[in-house]
Amino acid sequence: MTSEAKFLVIGNGAREDAIVQTLQNKNAEVFIAPGNGSRRGIHLPISASNTEELIKFAKSQENLITIIGPEGPLADGIVDKFRDEDLKIVGPTKEAALLESSKLKGLEFMEKYDIPHPTFQSFDNKATALKFLESPPWEKLVIKEDGLKAGKGVYLPSSIEEAREIIKNKFQDGETIVLQERLYGPEASSFAFIYVKDGKAFYVYFTTAQDHKRLKDGDVGPNTGGMGAYAPVELSSENMQIIKDNIFQKTVDGLLKENLEYVGFLFAGLMMTNTGPVVLEYNARLGDPETQVILPLLESDLGNILEKLINGTLKPEDVQIRRGKVAVGVVLAAENYPENPIKGDVIEGIDNIPSDILVSQAGTKMDQEETLTTDGGRILTVVSVEDSIDEARKNVYEAIGHKGIHFRGMQYRADIAKKN
Repeated sequence: MTSEAKFLVIGNGAREDAIVQTLQNKNAEVFIAPGNGSRRGIHLPISASNTEELIKFAKSQENLITIIGPEGPLADGIVDKFRDEDLKIVGPTKEAALLESSKLKGLEFMEKYDIPHPTFQSFDNKATALKFLESPPWEKLVIKEDGLKAGKGVYLPSSIEEAREIIKNKFQDGETIVLQERLYGPEASSFAFIYVKDGKAFYVYFTTAQDHKRLKDGDVGPNTGGMGAYAPVELSSENMQIIKDNIFQKTVDGLLKENLEYVGFLFAGLMMTNTGPVVLEYNARLGDPETQVILPLLESDLGNILEKLINGTLKPEDVQIRRGKVAVGVVLAAENYPENPIKGDVIEGIDNIPSDILVSQAGTKMDQEETLTTDGGRILTVVSVEDSIDEARKNVYEAIGHKGIHFRGMQYRADIAKKN
């Protein structure tokens, strides 16, 4: 069954470009606001934060479903405003989006509903946080800023002294400081479709990916919004059961008890510890760059899935993954990313890569001469889908460089999905 709806995708990153591509592959009519240099979708000159104009456009279309890509509009309450106008939209309400938009609220929710999470403490001034560090209960800790930080705002001090310096220099008094126990193990990103509305609650598991956050090979350098990903992640049956029963099921049960409306994607950022999966944080939408590797693995029609989700009729059999396939995605970033990325460099080779290589555009712009140039930090995600990780890695890296896609000062990691 193919979706008969039209779609409006809000955002301008590679995640949104991948969503548009996936919907268009099933012949859906797709608008994107504002989009980027990609030619996919019908571009609307409306910013993701201009809710009034987005609502006006949505009202002008029949059978339109709006999909929110980035976290900002969700935190600002765009879903509430669309629903007030009886418009179909995928995403949680402003209050439900606090699972992501406040690190502290997310952790408190996990604690209340017995969802595996790190132990934590929060402080509303530097003095009490520094006092806590005089005798911390953990050998190593993580420091987090409370609000939305676009994948950043997380500090991993190597010592208590370094932790003190971070708190002194990175926080103002009155800002919430979250300290939590540092856990160890591979990270993973689990995704599900969530429906909590009008006394009904369910989830449908999608898949699990692994993101590579650090800028440089070997997981060193600053944290970024993500430098690449692969999917699916192999999970033991025991860990899969924990993810389903103790994380997603308990989350939808908790949302129902809190009377929070949530019809959309949920992304649980996990640490796969020796004792099982632990939720480090929630994201109230699809991830980036994970979206670019999980959507190519989807056998089912994404548009049809979203229609059924909005109607509260989605079932596990409606979400089918391509059996035996794996996807590897590598992010190409601008020179000086993430601190002060250079813009305006010509992107070359994008039209000469093999047809089975997928490219999702992020920080790109088409200039007046119809030349594609860089216009942000993370520029492109290059993806290969194959029968094995090794094949996918080989194909994706062969498509990058002077014989493939390149631009001046391009940064990328050469170890995405590499086996240890």
